[in-house]
Amino acid sequence: MIDAHCHLMDINNAEFSGLEAIANCGYDLNSSRKAIEMKKALRGVVLYANVGVGPQKCMETSVMQRVAEVENLAREYAKDINAIGEVGLDYHWGDTPEKRERQGKAFEAFIALAQELEKPLVIHSRETTSECIRKIDQMKFEYGVMFHFFSGNASEAKEIVDRGWLISLPPLRGGRVAIARECDLEALVAETDAPYVGKTPLDVRKAIMMIAEAKEMSFEDVEKETSKNAREFFE
Repeated sequence: MIDAHCHLMDINNAEFSGLEAIANCGYDLNSSRKAIEMKKALRGVVLYANVGVGPQKCMETSVMQRVAEVENLAREYAKDINAIGEVGLDYHWGDTPEKRERQGKAFEAFIALAQELEKPLVIHSRETTSECIRKIDQMKFEYGVMFHFFSGNASEAKEIVDRGWLISLPPLRGGRVAIARECDLEALVAETDAPYVGKTPLDVRKAIMMIAEAKEMSFEDVEKETSKNAREFFE
């Protein structure tokens, strides 16, 4: 199994039995640095190190300084990182025009960074799926894109799939059951967003099971395909 998105630096005593790999995602300078350090130190499971500043942390006037710090980190350790993320837009927390403008500038900088380093993007898109798609299109980004913790609608899911991008589904049901049912399995990966949704990366089993039930497929077949999709994205 592969957990396509978690924050391992925020989990104490995580267990990895049964996991092939984990995508360990930074959301600010410190967590991004830890993602790189953990990739080098951890044994027994493959770690993908992703670096970025989440949009929730891109709303202050000093945001571009934060962005520059992570840009420098990414360039220094370009050979060690697997993706730029999580980055994007979040209009739940970005509830004023000023905050949204700062988020947008930071997002554009990270899209440009990913293009420069030839890395894929991991997107945080709470209440902003269409806006994120448009921004990526406008900047003519040429590499892989994964919409983490997908919360958009069926039309937005189709736009993502039509572009050859990935939708990452957490161990929560609701409207995601329909998304899992309607999207081709080749466009899906499973995640936990642990410790904030799943408690540990092992909870990716629940996300895989949700997809399997929605598609009326075996757990084993879904696990195999979602792991393949994640592996190809990050490697």
